[in-house]
Amino acid sequence: MIQIDGVYQKVVKQSNRRKIFNYIRKKRIVTKLDIARDLDLSITTVSSNITWLIKKGFVTDNNHDSSTGGRKARLIEFNPGACYSIGVEFKELHARIVQVDLDYNLINELSVDRLDPDHIPEQTIELIEKFINENGLEKRIAGIGISVPGIVDRDHRLLVNAPNMEVQNIDFSSVMERFNPLPVYIENEANCAAFAEFKESDSKGTLCYVSITEGIGGALIINNRLINGTSNCAGEFGHMVIERDGRECHCGNRGCWEQYASEHAFMRLLKDKSLSLSIDEAFDIYGKDSVVSDLIDEYARQIAVGLYNIFMAFDPGVIIVGGFIARYEKILQPLISRWISEHTRFLVDREVPVVYSSFGRDAGVIGAGVFPFMDIL
Repeated sequence: MIQIDGVYQKVVKQSNRRKIFNYIRKKRIVTKLDIARDLDLSITTVSSNITWLIKKGFVTDNNHDSSTGGRKARLIEFNPGACYSIGVEFKELHARIVQVDLDYNLINELSVDRLDPDHIPEQTIELIEKFINENGLEKRIAGIGISVPGIVDRDHRLLVNAPNMEVQNIDFSSVMERFNPLPVYIENEANCAAFAEFKESDSKGTLCYVSITEGIGGALIINNRLINGTSNCAGEFGHMVIERDGRECHCGNRGCWEQYASEHAFMRLLKDKSLSLSIDEAFDIYGKDSVVSDLIDEYARQIAVGLYNIFMAFDPGVIIVGGFIARYEKILQPLISRWISEHTRFLVDREVPVVYSSFGRDAGVIGAGVFPFMDIL
């Protein structure tokens, strides 16, 4: 029992530390009494954890509050620059690397327009080394997160299959070995984005994230846990079949959702109508041009069909839509919500649970950067 009790005490200690850290991060400036009262913890527990957080630099207590009379309470202030992480994001064969602070802010970034598909791990190492050296981060990094658009085998450090990158079985072991003892995480891009969104959302523990870009990816968080599935394929919403014997997909199937609701699908709609418009230009004239308006209405319906299927399968607290499409929220939100509302009888006591990413195009790379903070957060 002594060993079990010891393990239990360690778990409780870690849980309390995370609660206190996140409380201070949210409130920014607090007193120990605030923390003890709001988290229902003893002053002794709060004080010991604050001492640890101060030692690590995550908080400071150099100021006093403005109370009058008696001994003034120390103010505990969050320090988002105590340490940083590095997030690396692959999109097709482009790469982007960023420095992320404890507030999920992007401090610095670097982009690479073209990668050699035969030497991705080597180029990843070169890119990270260059970024660390240029920004003087040698002693200030908590870890590295890598976001990839495909199926990941975490145990073997493999990008198993990334159709949009046209690569398979990319082994990132050399990256992890090069930067050891720093933790290096490799994760599916949608899981990265979902992780970032989850940390900032009020999802009641259950969230579905849908990334609509060149393709469509997704991720599930159920009861506060990221769900990967038996074969690491959970959340591949883009390959749900919504049209039997429909358009051929690069995955080898037909009628996949991303063939109707992705960025490429929207461009196909424009091309089919012989419209020489960018996506931005098309949305700019919504409501002013009947052909373009009808096209966007149809596109919104195709998005709504997939979101409806996700809602019916998981009944999440929220579905967060990210990727390029999130910037057209003002036009798409009412169209999508109306279609879902008209086609379901199950939303009796709440609104359609579809919102749009607070991080926009940065969700995946920020999420990659958040993974190294997991032990802290």
